[in-house]
Amino acid sequence: MQYPSVFRRYLSTLLDLLVIWVGVFIVIRIPIISGLDWGIATVVIMLILLYEPILTTYFCTVGQWLFRFRVRAFEGRGRISLSQAYGRLFIKWFLGFISILTIPSHSDRRAIHDFASETIVVEAAAADL
Repeated sequence: MQYPSVFRRYLSTLLDLLVIWVGVFIVIRIPIISGLDWGIATVVIMLILLYEPILTTYFCTVGQWLFRFRVRAFEGRGRISLSQAYGRLFIKWFLGFISILTIPSHSDRRAIHDFASETIVVEAAAADL
């Protein structure tokens, strides 16, 4: 089984952050939303909370697609559940850069948030099998 490098995973995360920021920029330019004080905050929070978990569970994020890897359940290598995706996201946010420090020390290149959420990141070709 092939696993993506730390560098590719990091670049994927940066690209996904860029996608979220572009989404926020576009949304705040919509007159109906920008006229409401609570509208912008609500949309921004929804983008941040929905982008990665929903796309990782049912499809893949832009970063995962471009760098050709997928997040899968550690047991069985099937798609992850929505609860796993949210757990993974919140642990990744909480630990930040610290979470990826374990990737080089494991043969399957799992980060701390992968261990905690029982997920693994694999190359897209391996995930499609």
